[in-house]
Amino acid sequence: MEQSEAQAHLEKTFPSVELAYGIAVNSYDGLVKRLDWIDGRIQTMVAFFVSITAAVPVLAAAKGISFHSRWFYLAIALMSLATGFACKARLSGDVTLLDPNKLNTDRWLCLSEWEFQNYVIQAAALAFVANKNLITTKWRWSVAISIVFLLGSLCLVGWVVASSQPA
Repeated sequence: MEQSEAQAHLEKTFPSVELAYGIAVNSYDGLVKRLDWIDGRIQTMVAFFVSITAAVPVLAAAKGISFHSRWFYLAIALMSLATGFACKARLSGDVTLLDPNKLNTDRWLCLSEWEFQNYVIQAAALAFVANKNLITTKWRWSVAISIVFLLGSLCLVGWVVASSQPA
């Protein structure tokens, strides 16, 4: 088969490439929005953690509660760990996108429109998997952050309760 016959055969065999192309290109937008959402969630959690971690000791100090407690030290350690996890989660991983520099090559620019769209679909599929894995990883980090912060909060409560008991 000649090149044009092979091309015609592929276009006939896979007539929906043009439709899939639009879906593939739009898939970047949906995943980037999800990634922004999870990053925003992590940022919100950190702001909340910092507020709680700062407010409880201030209130405890006003009531004269001693800071020399294993509960307090454990709470601060867990809150610091949660904050470290949040920094790791927010700073790790990169969004995978189709690099326009890759398009500006003889390999891509000499393709027919159908072939070009098919290559973009393939690139978007690879990016989709990478971005989905990044979102899953960040989601898991957010769950770990929440659990560690909850444990830290419980330690703060334990500290206040233990320190408020008459000796």
